[in-house]
Amino acid sequence: LPEALDKQRRRNAGFYVAKLRLDFNSDRSAAYRLECSVRRVIYILMNSAFGRFGRLGWTGEGLIAYMTWLVCRTHLVHYVRVGAQTEQSRKDGGAGRPDFAWLGAARRLAAKDELPELTYIVSVDLNAMTGEDAIGAYAFGVYLLAAQTELITQFLHATSSGRETARASEVVLGYTLPELDVRFRRWLRETE
Repeated sequence: LPEALDKQRRRNAGFYVAKLRLDFNSDRSAAYRLECSVRRVIYILMNSAFGRFGRLGWTGEGLIAYMTWLVCRTHLVHYVRVGAQTEQSRKDGGAGRPDFAWLGAARRLAAKDELPELTYIVSVDLNAMTGEDAIGAYAFGVYLLAAQTELITQFLHATSSGRETARASEVVLGYTLPELDVRFRRWLRETE
């Protein structure tokens, strides 16, 4: 960056580029700053494509977090304090580590019947999410991209256009949320 812009970035812990706010703490690692930027860009692109996409906790801590991992291969940025709030992540060494196995944690929680039900995961507000909720949301995001590839675009349009996720699930995917939850948990077991 030019010196003047870098000075502004350090003072403000971020800056705007063409109306895009890039937030990051310059005291953090380069990997953290990259993940912040990538996550923000994905969020903006998803909002542009699907409307008010980020208002649902499962989209930000789930689908967008997974898409960010696909680009950066790190899990450093969280809006939910996952490592502090979930016993599973403490046992696994903390969800804030770049190498934390989020899908593995979801499988272990599901095996112990401690993974929240999908009806709850897709309805909980981001600010109310626990670590277990975030791990479940992440696994659901992976499931949607892996197992519902053909219908995910329609599902996201339906979800963000004001329909409840439950209704979008029935209309687009052809399953009630409890039925989808059974398929999701089976997928978690079968893809180990």
